[in-house]
Amino acid sequence: MSDATPRLGLSLIGDHAQKQLVMNAALMRLESLVQARVISRATAAEPSSPGDGDAYILPASPTGATWGSLSAGTLARAESGTWEVVDIPEGALVLIGDEGRFVLKIGGAWVAFETAIKALSDLTGLGIGATPDSYNVMIVRGAAALLTAGDDGDFSLSLNKAASGHSAQILMQDAYVTRAVVGLLGDDTLSFKVSPDGASYVTALSIASDGSVATPAGTLIDAGGRLALPVCLVAELPTTGVAAGTLAYASDARVFDGAGAQETAGAGSGGLACWSGSDWRLAGTNVAVAA
Repeated sequence: MSDATPRLGLSLIGDHAQKQLVMNAALMRLESLVQARVISRATAAEPSSPGDGDAYILPASPTGATWGSLSAGTLARAESGTWEVVDIPEGALVLIGDEGRFVLKIGGAWVAFETAIKALSDLTGLGIGATPDSYNVMIVRGAAALLTAGDDGDFSLSLNKAASGHSAQILMQDAYVTRAVVGLLGDDTLSFKVSPDGASYVTALSIASDGSVATPAGTLIDAGGRLALPVCLVAELPTTGVAAGTLAYASDARVFDGAGAQETAGAGSGGLACWSGSDWRLAGTNVAVAA
């Protein structure tokens, strides 16, 4: 069996005659490693009268009777007037007293803790103010979140889906019940959906990849950017839930000729209709729409 533990290198008592010496050595090593703290990592000159437990991470070119023979990055600890080199295991966390920051032993070098955090990758979850789960692998709980531009002044946020038949979406919720959804929902059309209860949804607006825009009433803007009013028969013009000023093209509406005569019943060639708030009228007139 080894004389020391494999990770922290603590001396094992074994069959030693003076077991207290072995135990004391192990305790002193624990003192150095557990909640480790050094005074500085910038002090190059060996202190002449260090206190017991004073520790330093040595910078480049240290000087002194003991330090002068040691290399940069060594953790030296004072005890009973002598300096002991502490063998720091990989992954050890040490507080630098005069900087108020932590460093990690990684790859044989000391790395600032925040630098190691910045390099984190392939995480299975990330939570800020809350705990992630198997579905919400990243969660942020707070009053606001800011994503800002890099050094080049630009910023881009991408939502990527695996294929056209999948969805890339943003959900807006009330007490965790979805009330609105924006995204590419099962196709490559940009859709805006709303819901009164989080179960049933109405597509309030959709924009196809050719630039055409549609509402529940039909195409609003065609692929050429032209306004496309809903087309229907006079009998099909809605009379409920219609805002005053709404326009529609009634394909069988009776319009007036150049002489001011209205087309005969059943022979309407179609015209623009406007909802007055109480009835449909031929646009620009006070004449009720009729077929």
